[in-house]
Order: sequence, then C-alpha cells, then structure tokens
Amino acid sequence: MARIKGLAHVGLFIMDVEKSKKFYEDILDFETIWDCTLDDGTKVAFVKNGDLTLELVQFVDPKPSKGDGWVDHLAIAVEDIEGMKKKLEDRGIKFESEEIVFDKNMFAKGTKYLMFRGPDGEHLEIGEVIQ
Repeated sequence: MARIKGLAHVGLFIMDVEKSKKFYEDILDFETIWDCTLDDGTKVAFVKNGDLTLELVQFVDPKPSKGDGWVDHLAIAVEDIEGMKKKLEDRGIKFESEEIVFDKNMFAKGTKYLMFRGPDGEHLEIGEVIQ
C-alpha cells in the first residue's frame, strides 16, 4: 500500500559545497552519504546525522539569497542541549543569544532552543523538547 514514510531530506541552496560539507561534518557531526556533479555542473552532496538528511546544492553560478527566503530555519533535534551548546561553542559556533531559550508554551512541557547561522547564512536551530 502506498504511504508516506516520513521526511526524505531537506534541500539547501549553498555557495560552496565543500565548505558546507566541512561545516556540517566537523561542527554538527553529519556524515556525507553521497555526492555528485550533475550534467549541468551543479554539485550535490547529501549529508546525514541520525534521521536528518540534508541535500546541499551548489549551482554553477550560485547567487546568495536575500534573507532566509521561504524557509525561516532548519531545526535539529538534540538530546542534551546544554552539552550540545558547549560542544558547538568549542567548535567556534556563535549563537544568536547567550542563553538557551525556554518556551513553556511549545509542546506539553516546553522546549529549549538556540539559533545560529551556517556558512551561507542559513538559519539553524538546535532544540530539545522537554519530556
């Protein structure tokens, strides 16, 4: 029976596929699971961490976006936000706020999150839903 299984991946337009792969691998512990160059010269890399797969797409003549576009941010689920914050700070990440944000209205017991930027200005979030 045909059915939706879940999210396959999220595609991100980026300026430099090698720079972005290094960021996602070295800073966020993703693994490159596939990369290729399409017939038109577009470079594509799929990077994965846990259940999250990103498709990084670099066009032959990439143009920077004007802001966040239609997608405001990409949220990455974490188990220990305090530990992840320290780990990412140790790897050079500067968060948009010094303190972890707690939103008691989001989900039954609240959620904690922090926002930061990727190498092409993409808006990224680490978040932990309180159980």
